[in-house]
Amino acid sequence: IGTLGYIISLKGKGNKNIIFTGDIKLGENETETLAELKNLKLPINPYILITESTNADKEGYANAEKYVIDNLDKIIKQNNKELFIITTFASNIERLQGIVEIAKKYKKRIVILGKSLFYSFNFMKKNNLIDYDNIYINTDNIKVTCTENDIVIVTGNQGENNSGLTRINELLY
Repeated sequence: IGTLGYIISLKGKGNKNIIFTGDIKLGENETETLAELKNLKLPINPYILITESTNADKEGYANAEKYVIDNLDKIIKQNNKELFIITTFASNIERLQGIVEIAKKYKKRIVILGKSLFYSFNFMKKNNLIDYDNIYINTDNIKVTCTENDIVIVTGNQGENNSGLTRINELLY
């Protein structure tokens, strides 16, 4: 599913738990999506399960995350001697994992710009969701020198004021 969610434990009446999955993407095969939810192997049974999906009211399906990662892989392979700047949501764990695997494959350093990505990468490392040490995380407004050996990951594809992409544009990174 590739998203960051929350578990809220309600102490008292039966120690009930509310699980919020965050933004999930429903694939063409809803049975696969439900199977993914079941495979999360949560340590608790939810009393309430809350999910969210961007553009859920629009007809049709979004491309699977594998499609996005496969295309990123092709682009980076064909242009391996270039610097890449990839913007994504910090909560899209599946995409971040895919970018890490691509960086490992092509021996590129990952440069993380921004606090929300910092939290996501710390979460992924802490939970053994990524295994790669060539990652530089910058949460300050310090200018970073990047080379053709880097993949820079930033937030801000929706034009947020304090996003990494906006800060690059304002020459703060």
